[in-house]
Amino acid sequence: MKKILLIVTIVFISLEMKAQFPGGGQQSGMRQPPPSIGHIYGKIIDDNGKAISDVSVVLLESRIDTTSRKTKDILLKVTATKNNGRFSFEELLIPGSLK
Repeated sequence: MKKILLIVTIVFISLEMKAQFPGGGQQSGMRQPPPSIGHIYGKIIDDNGKAISDVSVVLLESRIDTTSRKTKDILLKVTATKNNGRFSFEELLIPGSLK
């Protein structure tokens, strides 16, 4: 009797594992591609074209607040320019890349 119960349990567990969609819930059977990753970079210069170091560069995203229906800015990332005035924001999720 114990062997029959064990076999039935194993069969049910194996059926449950096969019922799961591959790729975390997708029905197509294909894995979901990684989200699109963006990269923003630039250089801060003054009026004479000379690079400015240690400038704070802020990356904001404008979103509409669902309660007040007003646009508000959300802080995504902050960095400071290097000695040559350059800055870089890496590994940014591109809006609309996940569906």
